[in-house]
Amino acid sequence: MGKFSSGPDWTDVEQTMRIMEELHEGRVSLRISPAGRGSSGGFDTDLSILWDVLPGSEDLRSLSIQGPWPCKDCTTLAQHIWKGLLMLDTAVLAHAEQGKSPT
Repeated sequence: MGKFSSGPDWTDVEQTMRIMEELHEGRVSLRISPAGRGSSGGFDTDLSILWDVLPGSEDLRSLSIQGPWPCKDCTTLAQHIWKGLLMLDTAVLAHAEQGKSPT
């Protein structure tokens, strides 16, 4: 984990995103938005990996993981994002095992 940290920090998030891009040959992105109407606060997070595919190809173009923050499992937003990256990585690997991803 990050220097002097008790859990993942923003440096860990950046490093994990870069490693995933290299490993899965795609572009990892993060979107953080204010929680939707009727919420009492917080954010909606969206982590995605996008692949370049040829037009008309049946290859998978993207995978996404969404989640609200705060959540019961994470004390910081950086921890929440890092956990989401691990979930996204698991989803990519599951699709690769099924022969459905370009990696």
